[in-house]
Amino acid sequence: MKSKTLKRDPAPSGNAKEPSAGKLGTFAGVFTPSALTILGIILFLRLGYVVGAAGAAKAFVIIAMANVISVLTSFSLSAVATNLKVKGGGDYYLISRTLGVEFGGAIGFVLFLAQAVSITILLNWLDSENESGIGFREFLFGRQLRTVFRLGCNIAILHADPEKWDRLQSAEAGESRIDIWWTDDATGRLMLLFAYLMTRSDAWETAMLRVLAFRNDASEDDQEAAMREVLTDARIEAGLELVEDRNAAAMVAASRQSALVFLPFRFRGNLIRLPVEGRAENLLEQLPPTAMLLAAEDIDLGAEPEEGAAADLAEAKDLLEEKEKLAEAAERESAKAQKIAEDAEKKLNQALDRPASDQDEDLIATLTSEKDVAVAAVEKSRRRAAKAGAKAADAKKSLEDENKSAGIATDDI
Repeated sequence: MKSKTLKRDPAPSGNAKEPSAGKLGTFAGVFTPSALTILGIILFLRLGYVVGAAGAAKAFVIIAMANVISVLTSFSLSAVATNLKVKGGGDYYLISRTLGVEFGGAIGFVLFLAQAVSITILLNWLDSENESGIGFREFLFGRQLRTVFRLGCNIAILHADPEKWDRLQSAEAGESRIDIWWTDDATGRLMLLFAYLMTRSDAWETAMLRVLAFRNDASEDDQEAAMREVLTDARIEAGLELVEDRNAAAMVAASRQSALVFLPFRFRGNLIRLPVEGRAENLLEQLPPTAMLLAAEDIDLGAEPEEGAAADLAEAKDLLEEKEKLAEAAERESAKAQKIAEDAEKKLNQALDRPASDQDEDLIATLTSEKDVAVAAVEKSRRRAAKAGAKAADAKKSLEDENKSAGIATDDI
């Protein structure tokens, strides 16, 4: 057996340079960012106001004082940070390990509130009375939402005055209905997903979903079939209703008795527009609590369900559909083979019915061979169809068992 001896490299000489540790240090890593943060805010946001209000000389004094504060803060933070290894918790960890748990808890709670509030954006709302006469508030509201949309964010806006909100909270779940005004795009699928997720909660578990859409150029059957296909792929049970008139009055009449309405919106310039003409605020005032949605990116409603009984049931349904399709394909193949065999036999009979002097022995032999091949194909396709039918029956039986274990009736299977 061969052994290998690992030799240690000789220690570097005193003149050799040690590799850089990759650390920024106190000045570059702590002082410079802190100073730039404080001075950056003053220079770019408040410098003009400070100079105008206090004068140039006092403005320099203020900046110098801010710089001194930055230096003291940086040195203090550097001293604290270098005294211990910083773990999870950030500022709270540093303060609690240096000044004590009491100071750390108090300051950490304030920092938590500051972070929570810092992610909240307060926007204006629409102007229902249009006091300005030019729709300035609608323009400002739409421009702010458009900025958010350009950042790739999905937008959901809930409109409910106190009276409607109280009525929504006190609504009986079993008698509640959620309306989704369908559009065949990413926003429509997002609304459908939101409404379905609401029914997964205890409060809305028995609520009924209803998908509404305005009539388009397609036939009523084709439009309803397209909408039904989306619901089937998503495994979402919902009623369907097509509305003939595309106006606000028809929308209000259809959804007046609903507990909640999902409504798509879009941008026209910097103004938000709903599926019908008219001011958005006027329509929202006539509807029940309404959630307006706009999707920045598409979602896949055909995703696999969660684990457990729902996943087993979905898998059984998929298996049944697959086996039924295979059985139908096998039946069509069998019918096609039967037609070919009948045609081959017909041609052979025609050749045999000719007078003996006109019969072509080679043609008769060829037609006989074609007939035998066709008959064999028919038998093979019939066996394949029978096998596929048996598998479909087994899949249906498996689905019935899954439904029984889940307590679901199987009358419609």
